[in-house]
Amino acid sequence: DHETLIINNEYSDLIGTLYDETKGFAPIGSAASPFTGTYSGRDNEISGLYIDRFDEDNVGLFSCIDSAELSRIKIVNFLIRGNNNVGTLVGSVNSDNSALISSSSAILRDNFIGGGVYTKGNNVGGILGKGMQYTELKTLYYSGKIVADITLDVSNYGGIVGITNTGSLINNCYVLPKYGDSTANSSINTSGISFALDKLGGIVGYANSTTVSSCTAYIDLNAGLDNQYAGGIVGQALNTTIRKCYVSGSAGAVYPGSIAGKFEGSSGLIAGCTANVFTSHRNTTE
Repeated sequence: DHETLIINNEYSDLIGTLYDETKGFAPIGSAASPFTGTYSGRDNEISGLYIDRFDEDNVGLFSCIDSAELSRIKIVNFLIRGNNNVGTLVGSVNSDNSALISSSSAILRDNFIGGGVYTKGNNVGGILGKGMQYTELKTLYYSGKIVADITLDVSNYGGIVGITNTGSLINNCYVLPKYGDSTANSSINTSGISFALDKLGGIVGYANSTTVSSCTAYIDLNAGLDNQYAGGIVGQALNTTIRKCYVSGSAGAVYPGSIAGKFEGSSGLIAGCTANVFTSHRNTTE
């Protein structure tokens, strides 16, 4: 049988971490002491995850991981607020040692009004904020909104992960429509009308020497103003392979793309992808 763990101020212990009445849940691990090893949620639900650390980096259920494997973690009804390196499940992978995040989900349900991921910095994803080299993301699901409440230009926002680097793999990952309403996509946008998001993607914001395969995104992207890239699967891809992906939704930016906003490098490939994306060009004179 599966259980639901409700996180509130009456619950004070989850894998050795404490609930703060002001800031909410204290993420597991830190940059100085990342979580290592293996953790399985065994398909149990964590419901009502609330983290309000808008001035802090590395924010998520896990702050930082290193040489870790996370699997079968389900988070429903969440509100996450942080600065740089923010994801519902993990804020940041701490080093270039391999990390695996698999078979997990973060789903925002209708009965959690105002929920989602809210940030003001760089490297933000629905599941993982900042990936390093050899990060593997497999069979992950995200449904919800990501909002950049910014007072300056920021970059690397993705429906699954904000940024990945050399040797990373993103496979069989899904950004789904709003829970209970298949006509409303998940979304990434900015509330700062004078500022913009750069490298904004339905699956990954910025992918460097990464393989993205068999992923699906139902996503609406709004990069705001200025010289920005937005793509249905990848915001900006460098020496990256994108295969057998599907995207439906919209991408608004100065440089929008149905699959990738910007595709560059001497290697890399886009193959077998399907896009049903409305792209709109925006500029600072609008």
